[in-house]
Amino acid sequence: RTAAPAPPPPDPPAAVPEAPLTADPTVEEVLEVIAGLANTAPGDNGITAHALKRGGLGAARLVWRAVLSAWRSGAAPRQWQDALGNPVPKPAGDPHDAANFRKLALINVEGKVLALLVVRRIRAFLEAQLCKSQHGFRTGRGAKDAQFVLRRVLELAV
Repeated sequence: RTAAPAPPPPDPPAAVPEAPLTADPTVEEVLEVIAGLANTAPGDNGITAHALKRGGLGAARLVWRAVLSAWRSGAAPRQWQDALGNPVPKPAGDPHDAANFRKLALINVEGKVLALLVVRRIRAFLEAQLCKSQHGFRTGRGAKDAQFVLRRVLELAV
């Protein structure tokens, strides 16, 4: 019995995305990031993700202006880089032992928006560069998916 033909080679990387990584952020991007924020505790300025979501386009434009300024200058405001550290006791253990606490870092939501914009752009750029057979460290493509593909290829080869 002859072996089945080898599977085709992986797809070549796609072209670089149309919007370069360095293009100015848009209000629409900021709106999308704000919509995806978790409603967690605020940083030291007291502004919550919930408040930005409720503020709609007006709030998004204010954040966008601040993000755009930071983007163009290449430096985020100091307040966006600082975090309030709150010790939170672990569920089990001696509350008098410092080792039984974890630190909860509260970051200003505007800094989160800027960071998430960067992450989204880098992720989109990298996704466009990876071939379809790449499974590691990709959303929706875990080890089980790769195992399934490998098993199926082996079954077809026998």
